Amino acid sequence: DRCFPWHWHPFFELDYIVEGEIELRTADNVYNLKKGDVFFINSGVMHSVHAKDKMYGCKIYAHLFDMHFLSGTYNSLFEQKYFLPIIKNQDFQIYLIHSDSHRRIRMIQIFLRMIELNKQEPFGFEFEIRRELCNFWCMLLEETADLRKQNTERNTIDVDRLKKMIK
Repeated sequence: DRCFPWHWHPFFELDYIVEGEIELRTADNVYNLKKGDVFFINSGVMHSVHAKDKMYGCKIYAHLFDMHFLSGTYNSLFEQKYFLPIIKNQDFQIYLIHSDSHRRIRMIQIFLRMIELNKQEPFGFEFEIRRELCNFWCMLLEETADLRKQNTERNTIDVDRLKKMIK
């Protein structure tokens, strides 16, 4: 079984499915994704990833990053304005990015550029990746504005218990 079992981390996760199909699970939902899809996982969200139907040849490019990679110093204006509202929003766990709108296509293109920069490693590629990721982040904020306004209270007791058991 090709999988990443239940886990979570303090980082944001951005993944691109290079090949195959996957099943992404959270405590609340199951998402079926295919080649070309991008998905965002918020900080602290418990999740697992399985190759659909246990198939082989499934490849994912994952980019995990701490908010301070983009926000700079702790308690900065960037952190307060652009990152903490995402982390604190319990409704914003997973965001799927399919190529079904101009902005989403552009977001996927930005992520593909990050992958290429990481593979080729030209001089200063880390700065280039950070610049591309900043562009992506702004587009993600625009894309999810309505979702983030909803922020309803969610009972996380069961998930907190599961995390404690898994630890």
